[in-house]
Amino acid sequence: MALTDIQVKALKPQDKKYSVSDGRGLILEVRPNGAKYWILRTWNNGKEKRRHLGSYPQLSVKDARVKAADDRDKIFSPKVNSLTLGELAKEWLGKRMTDKKPSYLESINMRLRLYILPKFENTPINEITSGDILNLCRKLEERKTLETAARVKALIGQIIRYAIATDRAENDPTVALKNTLASRQHKHMAALTKPSDIAVLIKNINAYPRIIVRCALKFSALTFCRPGEIRHAEWNEIDFENSEWRIPAEKMKMKRTHIVPLAT
Repeated sequence: MALTDIQVKALKPQDKKYSVSDGRGLILEVRPNGAKYWILRTWNNGKEKRRHLGSYPQLSVKDARVKAADDRDKIFSPKVNSLTLGELAKEWLGKRMTDKKPSYLESINMRLRLYILPKFENTPINEITSGDILNLCRKLEERKTLETAARVKALIGQIIRYAIATDRAENDPTVALKNTLASRQHKHMAALTKPSDIAVLIKNINAYPRIIVRCALKFSALTFCRPGEIRHAEWNEIDFENSEWRIPAEKMKMKRTHIVPLAT
């Protein structure tokens, strides 16, 4: 039975939240604090899904029906339901990954090509379940590639959340997989901690015969920067007047200029 504005205004909060129906899956949920929310209920293969449309009175009765009708069209349109993970991954790469470094893109494409697309390329995104993704990750865990399993799960989640943001999916099945994968073992890297050992290292650097490598190692010891940053350093980044090295934002992972103080 369709609700009227008078009926909606008259609904009072109770000890527990309750809902009243406007028909065709549109309901108004009334919370104990008096807040009222429009929710669209849909079913796919017998499973109920709920989509929050907005709150009343910000979203009126009439506007809630219009929004519900629009959402039904999006949810049940053949194009949305048939959108496969392979198609979505291709679009996601073209829309969201264009500004990434080539090395990062290469690793993303490798995980898609080797692990994700062979399993899900032709699978509609709304048919991919948490269990499907977990089975894929379990197979990677059996091969002792725990880091790869975690990254594959995260990558699938990124792609599906892009579909959610563009109104072509409702749920991210990777959310339910929190704490289900095997823990990755983090190893401590070898490091010199005694001043006497560091002194030996510096003496060996000073005695190294190849001048370019020797200079790079000295520069590394004086700036505490990563090897990649050392290798790609350019003279125009060095400010001798202010004794600093300004690494441009485009070279940094966080896309922010990094200023390194220089020893005299």
